[in-house]
Formats: sequence, structure tokens, C-alpha cells
Amino acid sequence: MKKVVWNLMTFVAFITLATFSCMKNEGAPSEVITLEQNGVFVVNQGNYNYSNSSIDFYCPDNGKVLNSVFQKANQMKLGDVAQSMTIYDKKAWIAVNNSGTIYSIDTDTALECGRIEGLTSPRYIHILNSNKGYITQMYDNRIAIFNPQSNQITGYITVDGMDSFNASTESMTQVEDYLFVTCWSYQKEILKIDTRTDKIVARKQVGIQPYKILHDVNQKIWCYTDGGSWEENPIGFEKPKLMRIDANTLEIEKEFFFEKGIYFADFSMNEKGDAILWSDGNIWKMGIGAEVLPEKPFIDASTIGFLTTMSVDSRTGEIYAADCMDYVQCGVVYHFSKDGELQGKFKAGISPVHIVFKRTTK
Repeated sequence: MKKVVWNLMTFVAFITLATFSCMKNEGAPSEVITLEQNGVFVVNQGNYNYSNSSIDFYCPDNGKVLNSVFQKANQMKLGDVAQSMTIYDKKAWIAVNNSGTIYSIDTDTALECGRIEGLTSPRYIHILNSNKGYITQMYDNRIAIFNPQSNQITGYITVDGMDSFNASTESMTQVEDYLFVTCWSYQKEILKIDTRTDKIVARKQVGIQPYKILHDVNQKIWCYTDGGSWEENPIGFEKPKLMRIDANTLEIEKEFFFEKGIYFADFSMNEKGDAILWSDGNIWKMGIGAEVLPEKPFIDASTIGFLTTMSVDSRTGEIYAADCMDYVQCGVVYHFSKDGELQGKFKAGISPVHIVFKRTTK
């Protein structure tokens, strides 16, 4: 069951909301962390109920790798099942879903700047501006609205038609004033939200379990469904598909189908926004104007490993992809040029799940 294999989490609910200004934890940090201005954060989800999530940082300019930067800088563990990280204005927010917590850190030092507690199972964070951000959740039919400066929850967007078993909002992308959100686990819809009013203005059924969502250079929405991923899924089991969707009408313009049960793990846009890359063990690439799926992988990883989590640096076009190994030992992250040539690799934590780029702020 993909809900368990990919995310390894359960229902945890807290009732306390705590916010903190930028500060060190009690006692001096066990290690002073200095992170280069340009680099790559790797979020490692760890193992369910082991509280061994971690954050690594890699600098491609000098090849330096710093593992477990959050724990080293703050003298505490990150928590149970980290899911994602979002960077905005020299701060990063890390969703730790089974702990029901989001941590904010300084991207130069990895020191905690604050946290949001009392969440059910946070998945992804989208920052609209310095005063507003959104948090998707599982086992909760509400998208949380928060203030990135104070880390306070300021409201919720309720998605009707979900209960505690199948409630799920997941990946987000923004086109102009509208936020597009996938409803993944045991769901079939994407949502269109007006960020000026925080109201859901449209809902569209696109297939079984839409997961990641992005937009291209033409402001078209791209989304893939996992098809249910297992035969006993109570809402069905069908071919996964990749689709292009009109952002104004939510009409599906193109659909590309894959074999049933294929492990469609992750996808990303290239640096120009005119090609999609996705991983299923190998890495594939397709122009946004293509009419058929590519016949051969862009990166054949058969002699490297099984590549799942992946991301493309929107500045350089370089590709980073992770092999989670057996989900018990440390994973490995591979660095490729924009042309798909292997540049190097480094060891990450257990089960790398999200790769995020830190860039110089000008």
C-alpha cells in the first residue's frame, strides 16, 4: 500500500500551537553550522516511529557534505517522518508529518527560528508572500493558512466531502493569483483556490490519486496520478497518467498513460520550464509539446541504482536524484549535469524524500 510504503505515517493530532522567534535552543549548539550561499538541502524522512528524520546539505561548488545539520545545530532530533521543505527569504520550513510539526530554520545556520505545532499530518508548504502561506495535510480536510513571520495559524480552507480516513491534500503550485492543490490519498481531485479570498473556486476529478503538481513556462498545469498503486485500493486501480491541464478551465488537454502498477515516483520541470523530467527508477525527459511518451530514458540508472526522489535546479538545469536503498541504511544522492552526465554522488540520511535548492539572495 503506497500510503504506507511511501510515507510510513499514522494519525497524530496535537492541540497546542507554539510559536517562537529566531533563537537557539537551550544550551550552546553542539556544533556551529555555516551553510554556503548556494547548495542543496536533502530532506530524509527516516523510519516511521523511530524519530530519525534528518536534513543534509551539499555544496556543489566545493563538494562538501554536511549531514544531520538540524540535529547538530539545535541539539535535538528533527522528529518522526520528515516530508518536505520550502525555502523563502533565507528561512526554510520543514514539514514533519508524524510529529504533527513544522520547523522553521535559518538557511545559513540551520538554527531553529520557530515552529508550528498542533497540525494533524503536515505534507507540503507553499509561501505566498511574507504574510501568508499554506500547509496541506493528511487525515484532515483542512488546508492550514499561516503567517510565515509569526508562524501562527491564521485560518483554514475546508475541503468538503472528506472524512478522517480519506482526507488528503498534497502538492501545490501557483499560477498568478490561484493555488492548485492535489488531493492524493484515496482521492481523485485537484483544487483551484483563489489566494485573494482563500476560497475553493473549482474542483476537478482527474483520476485516481493525483500526486505531484507543477506548472510550465506557458502557465499550464502538469499533474500525475499514481492510479491507486495497488490492486486492493478501495477507490480503484488503474493506469497511472501524466496530464496537462488548462489553468483557467481545469480542462484536461493531454493525457499520457503508463502501465498499471508502475512506480511513478517524482517529477520536476527543467530550468526553462519547457520540459518535464520524472523518475520511476530511471529518469525520463519530455518536452511540453510532445504528443507521445519518450521511448528511452534520459538517464538510464540500471547500473547506478533505483532513482526515486528527484529535483531539477531551476537556475542551472542540473539534476539531483536519490536512491533510498533498502529504506533502512543511508540513501545516496546522485548529481547529474543538465545533459544527464553523472557528476558525482554523496551519502544522505535514511530515505531521502525531498531535494530543495538554496540560492544566493540578491
